[in-house]
Amino acid sequence: MAMTDDIRFIDLFSGIGGFRLGLEKANKESWKSMGEQPTGGKDIR
Repeated sequence: MAMTDDIRFIDLFSGIGGFRLGLEKANKESWKSMGEQPTGGKDIR
């Protein structure tokens, strides 16, 4: 039982990781098209 829980947790985690990676990639692309430097996502200030 714990084994399947671990697998499910890893799936969830990698799903979130892939989603964040895609978001950051899109962020960098939009920053590039605006001619600005990427500042690491939300923490601009």
